[in-house]
Amino acid sequence: MKQCISPGEERPHSVYRYTDQIYKVIQWYRVMQHFGPGPAEQQKHDDKKLDSSVSRTKRVILEKALCNPWEWFCTFTISQDKYDRKDLITWRDNFTQWLRDQRKKGKPIQYLVVPEQHKDGSWHAHGLFSGLDDSDLITFRQMDSQGYRTAEGRRLPRKLINSEYRNWMPYMEKFGFCSFGPIRDPVAAGFYITKYATKENDRMVKQVGLHSYYSSRGLNVAEKHVDFFGRDPEIDRLLVNKYDFCSTGMTHVRDGCDWTFCQNYIDFGSLDP
Repeated sequence: MKQCISPGEERPHSVYRYTDQIYKVIQWYRVMQHFGPGPAEQQKHDDKKLDSSVSRTKRVILEKALCNPWEWFCTFTISQDKYDRKDLITWRDNFTQWLRDQRKKGKPIQYLVVPEQHKDGSWHAHGLFSGLDDSDLITFRQMDSQGYRTAEGRRLPRKLINSEYRNWMPYMEKFGFCSFGPIRDPVAAGFYITKYATKENDRMVKQVGLHSYYSSRGLNVAEKHVDFFGRDPEIDRLLVNKYDFCSTGMTHVRDGCDWTFCQNYIDFGSLDP
């Protein structure tokens, strides 16, 4: 790709590498100046802070989702016979400690989990998982053939029995029902998991003093690829997210973009605010 010499205002850019195929580009165009809001603007200010918080949460979740080799998309529920389904703190503490105990037993478990609240105030969670063997999981068809019944005494839904989803029995015995679906498209799964990081969910999670997601330690994160000044229509086309001081976008080599062109630009050092 040619050097960025198209007409127009040249702007600073930062490019972050998620994987060899996935990159994020940021075009900086304004320096933010912060002045404390007056009373009449406080609600708008609070709403904007919440929007910013959700945006940061989505960014971090997406980064960890795309930068790591996940194997399963999971849903974890909480059995009312085992826990208070509205007590997210107790479940979170016990669940994450239980996962650490599993790692001590030799299972190289990695996880990224986002809680979601039902309208009745109870919680469940969705997540990405890796480090389990096939022998750790059982298909719902196997569960059905072994005579498993739900708490109400019913058979499992036929749709679930005929699916590729599996159950992790140790989790079910301790916490409640769960399902593990094999990931076919890591990029799609990475973007999909961020949809659970909503403004309302972020507000409700923080009301109980918790983070909006939980993840294992040592996960890969994005790395700075290059900084450069310039302007180019091919780059501008990617910048679909518009903010007060920058525009951002992502690309994947399967979209036909070869990001090795960034090596042709001069690195001016970090431009992060």
